[in-house]
Amino acid sequence: MAPWLFLFLGGGLGALSRHSVGALMLHLTGWQGHWSTMTVNVTGCFLMGFLATMVGLKFSLGLTGRYFFFTGFLGAYTTFSTYMLENFLLFEEGRWVLALTNMFGSVALGIVAMFSGVALARAL
Repeated sequence: MAPWLFLFLGGGLGALSRHSVGALMLHLTGWQGHWSTMTVNVTGCFLMGFLATMVGLKFSLGLTGRYFFFTGFLGAYTTFSTYMLENFLLFEEGRWVLALTNMFGSVALGIVAMFSGVALARAL
């Protein structure tokens, strides 16, 4: 199959996964907003750290696998631009504490998740 088809399939699954996280957060909290984006950013960082380390240490995905997982799935799953827009809107609404919690929580937990994904992959 052509590499672009793997990109297309990975992107579709990433977008569907992103939507599913939003639906789950809406079900759990009654609001999708920034908690959904933070959940996606943190889990996306973990997956990126884990998969990139596994590819570097354990196996080769080849071009089509990289298109599928990195550019397709994770590219569609993570939503940094949405994160920035939501922070802007929270600031604009005067919800400073919530905006700062979202901004710093996503970054701090993303770094922890990245280190965790790398550590897990290296341990396998």
